[in-house]
Amino acid sequence: MGVCYSPGYLPSDCISLIVYWIGRANSTVHVFTYSLTSPNITQALIQAVARHVDVEVAMGTIQAGSKYSQYGNLTRAGLNVRLSNIADRMREKAFIIDGHIVLWENFNWDEINYFNDEKFLVFNSTVFAAAYEQQFQSIWNTST
Repeated sequence: MGVCYSPGYLPSDCISLIVYWIGRANSTVHVFTYSLTSPNITQALIQAVARHVDVEVAMGTIQAGSKYSQYGNLTRAGLNVRLSNIADRMREKAFIIDGHIVLWENFNWDEINYFNDEKFLVFNSTVFAAAYEQQFQSIWNTST
């Protein structure tokens, strides 16, 4: 349903695609990631909560303390965020939206991906989403 890669697309193009899909969420957005540094993605998640979408984010403990991390902005906005030692080792990132859309990537969610070789794919598959939801729940349930 969508693809972005770097180099090739501007990082803002890929960020815009992620924001688009968060904006289409009706019931749930579950996120697991090593780090989240994009203010645009953070704002989209905050707006989803304002639309009564259940947003849960599991992110790495190490990156949560970085000066570029959006962890503080997410928690100050009241989002349900948990920190995970498992996520500290992850290089894979995913959004599971409404139980059927998966945004899968090794793309880092920031504005500086001009030179890295990274990919971002969008799938519409309840089977794929269920597998990622299981992984998300495993990380979520062992996070604090």
